[in-house]
Amino acid sequence: MSKKGLNILLIGLNALLVLLLLVNVQELHPLFQFLGRLHPLILHFPIVLIIVAFLFEYLSRKSEQNDFGKPADIMLWAGAFSAVITAIAGFLLSLNGEYSGDSFLFHKWFGLATSVASMGIVYLSNKYSTHQIFMPLYGLLIGLLVVTGHFGATLTHGEGFLTDVFEEKQTLALNTEAPIFDQIVFPILDSKCTGCHNESKLKGQLLLTSKGGIMKGGESGDVIVNGDTEKSLLIKNLHLPQEDDAHMPPKGKNQLTAAELKMLTWWVASGASFEQPVREITKEDPIQITLASYFAPKEKINIDFASPALIESLSDEHTSISQISAELPYLEVRIGHNKDLTSSDLKSLRKIKKQVRTLDLGNSNVDKSILNEIANFKNLARLYLDNTPLDDDMASGLKKMKNITYLNLYGTKITKKGAEKLIKLPQLKQLFLWQTDIDMEEIAALQNDYPGIEINGGLAADSEFTTAQLVPPIMDFTSSFFENEMTIDIDYSLSGTEIFYQLDEEPLQLVKADKIEINKSVKLKVIARKDGWEDSEPIEQVFIKVTKTDLKASKLTYQPKGEYLGNGVASLFDLSKGSENFRDGKWLGFNGDDLIVDIELNKSKPITSVYLSTIDDLGSWIFPPSTIEVWGGTEKGRLVKLTEESFVSPDGPAPKKMQIHQLHFNIKTIKFLQVRAKNYGKLPDWHPGKGNPTWLFIDEIAFD
Repeated sequence: MSKKGLNILLIGLNALLVLLLLVNVQELHPLFQFLGRLHPLILHFPIVLIIVAFLFEYLSRKSEQNDFGKPADIMLWAGAFSAVITAIAGFLLSLNGEYSGDSFLFHKWFGLATSVASMGIVYLSNKYSTHQIFMPLYGLLIGLLVVTGHFGATLTHGEGFLTDVFEEKQTLALNTEAPIFDQIVFPILDSKCTGCHNESKLKGQLLLTSKGGIMKGGESGDVIVNGDTEKSLLIKNLHLPQEDDAHMPPKGKNQLTAAELKMLTWWVASGASFEQPVREITKEDPIQITLASYFAPKEKINIDFASPALIESLSDEHTSISQISAELPYLEVRIGHNKDLTSSDLKSLRKIKKQVRTLDLGNSNVDKSILNEIANFKNLARLYLDNTPLDDDMASGLKKMKNITYLNLYGTKITKKGAEKLIKLPQLKQLFLWQTDIDMEEIAALQNDYPGIEINGGLAADSEFTTAQLVPPIMDFTSSFFENEMTIDIDYSLSGTEIFYQLDEEPLQLVKADKIEINKSVKLKVIARKDGWEDSEPIEQVFIKVTKTDLKASKLTYQPKGEYLGNGVASLFDLSKGSENFRDGKWLGFNGDDLIVDIELNKSKPITSVYLSTIDDLGSWIFPPSTIEVWGGTEKGRLVKLTEESFVSPDGPAPKKMQIHQLHFNIKTIKFLQVRAKNYGKLPDWHPGKGNPTWLFIDEIAFD
């Protein structure tokens, strides 16, 4: 095409742009909708091309040979052409109805001005041989580009996108007299959601900047349904996996933290009030814990995360180490129930002394040397010394722990004299003194003298007439799987306590001789009761009665990795359950790979259920399977899917948990069986190890 023809094309496209802006278009063919969505992709071309044209023009006037004149003309024409195409695409995109307001209008008309101005400079360059007038015009054109881009960024990212970085960040604080919505809910929506759901950019016809807009909802339905999180699209879409198209905010955008998600979910579940003040949230409401953490003054932490390799090297059969939070480098260390504990065991943890925030030494043989070693953990905040030999003399070793906020001395030999020394720790907020050598009157006196500290000695903090809740009993058993009969030992240290148990939905029964006998698959529930006390929270455990697998052969498609090899595939069928310490040698660990195990029985047999035992320890990169499939049949290579179960993906940090997945199906005669557990995949964005492959841990497969 000739130069004249190119110029005519440019003029024609600009005329078309003006016509489109003046004509009221209601509906678009899908092809034009597609072209409109190219706007974010191509808008960078005119910016770059026009700036390059300006640079060439500048160099052409500085060069004696004028070597840059022709490249300047080419870049200018290309910039003008891309500017009008970008403007047309932007207009087509705007017809989806998601954009409105002043920012949209300014962006639209400044975009038109940029396109026309670039065409004007092209026209002048063809008409006049001298380029002396061009530099001021280029300055005007680049100014139009900047202004147009600014309003475009405002539409995409919200008001103040450019200037927010210069604003001083205010410490979060709660005004207890203000509405919950204003203080807790809207700030979250404003930071994570209103960039796409505001008066200027109304994505999905949803407005989240006002109560009216939230109550009205969007084109997909109700954003909130008071008290119903399942029907509230706001909560439903926030909980979807990031890969889901309906997940909000979209993948790649700034996601909600686990705390923010929890607060929004709580608000909807509690009625989604816009007027209820913060002060009406009861002290007993579990959300108080999240609020206290979220709105607390944020400490400056100059501590690195401990590497997974280091954590693994320091863990053993007695020592369990896990990440407390995905956002913070702090660790929880549990070395409890170790009667052979020495100071050397604590010395080995000095490599993570800055990261240790919680230390559990309960039911161990603590002595002075161990307590002196604990003093090296300067950031330690929660210390469990329950059921240890601790006495007044030994307690003096804890006076150096300046950051302790929680101290559990349940079942120790400490007296009021020793407690009075510890209660003066500068950061102490909670002190547990149950079953110590301190009587109730002395505890009441301590509480009176130190009202700012919660002292729990069996009496509720607010009333001498109410009692505390019993702690749950402890089940002692070797495995969740058994063949014929099984005995579960029940341990409880508070004298005068009675233990009751329930098998499935049967009535509660009193535990005799601290043992429970079972001979069938059941869900066992155990509670503790004592006159004058509240019942403990129930503890539950599923026990599975199976026939020991009559295996002819078994084979893994993918082999376990690292140190988590167990006894190979045989570990999956030995009915020997692994512990919460996944390093105990009974677990098989698969890093990034699925579990696929092929099983051949000695003879065909009827089967109705398959059981798969897993452990979740998100801080250690161990995630639950996303799906489990069971395939079976009587002929090898001709298996059919018997059942499948999918699981909800973790959306934030969670406590360590062992699970027995039970998959039931109609009775089938089976000789060949294949069990598939799909690995979660990559660590999600909220995890500090995001992008790395997750671990899948399995310790047992059984069926009957």
